Amino acid sequence: APATVLLFRHALDAFQDLTFLDILLIAACSNDCEPVLPVDFEELDAIAYGLAREPSFLLQLPRGTVMETLDVRGKRLLAALKMSLVMRAWTRLSDAHVVADQHDCYPFEVLRLRESMDRLLLAMAAIPEKLEDEQEPPPLLAGDDVPIHERIQALHRMIRTGLDEFAATLTLIHGIGPKMAKRLQLAGIADIEDLA
Repeated sequence: APATVLLFRHALDAFQDLTFLDILLIAACSNDCEPVLPVDFEELDAIAYGLAREPSFLLQLPRGTVMETLDVRGKRLLAALKMSLVMRAWTRLSDAHVVADQHDCYPFEVLRLRESMDRLLLAMAAIPEKLEDEQEPPPLLAGDDVPIHERIQALHRMIRTGLDEFAATLTLIHGIGPKMAKRLQLAGIADIEDLA
């Protein structure tokens, strides 16, 4: 929907140093992301623990700034945080049943959310490329050599294939797909550097 594209563009214009969790959170806050996974009071501690383990630029900002940027509040923001954590767990485990058990939802919800995120990240990946065509890209942060559009594309591959950020680098090599990357991981080759 146009509102989703505007949300993505607004967030990507405002911040360039987004982490994988931040990118997932932006996608989860869109009205096109489904299913929305509700949060029960009993889950708040688990969500707080999960968020504490994930690097995030957005969640270090004041709450008002986050809510204004993502145009979401209250229960919907909590649901978006849970959905982001579910998708990060998917990239690490690639097993809908295990992820569902960990996050108090159903396996079919994990798979539907993965399909939705796959579609949304594909759309989001096109926005920074358009922005870079229109203007000169902002300077990179010290030690950060990965532009935002490449981070989004990497996250898209991770969501699509159920691979973590390290194993997803293996799929950059022609002829290595998700299945081969998983086999290489089982053989002790965790990323492209191990393969080299």
